[in-house]
Amino acid sequence: MTSCASAEPPRERPRPRGRGRRAAAWGAVAGLLLAGCAVGPNFTRPPAPAATGYTREPVALPPPGGTDIEQRFVTETAVARQWWELFRSPQLNETIALALTGSPTLASARATLAQAEAVVAQVRGIYYPQVDVAGTAKSSSARDTT
Repeated sequence: MTSCASAEPPRERPRPRGRGRRAAAWGAVAGLLLAGCAVGPNFTRPPAPAATGYTREPVALPPPGGTDIEQRFVTETAVARQWWELFRSPQLNETIALALTGSPTLASARATLAQAEAVVAQVRGIYYPQVDVAGTAKSSSARDTT
């Protein structure tokens, strides 16, 4: 007679791989982070800088009621089209020229905006019901030639 019971011992479930490694890696990371917080037993605070002001030399201000020209905002005066040239800085002129050559024009910026708005409208179309209409027409005639 044959027995229905299997002669093999029951198999153990395989353990998921990587859990122990991940836990060890996270433990190592946490240990390194906590070790970075330790300064040491002989830490002393460094002295504060001996600065007495924001500038090295004192700023000379005009006396009150002096003859210096006051700053005024002049209205109704045309500003030069290339106003940055008033600073007489070759580096500034070069930077502005480089920026203007790589800058899009207003017309191309409007075209890019219109293209982006069309894409948004197209994508929003998937949220609305879709209707498809299809039709076919066929004509045939059978003539007897008798």
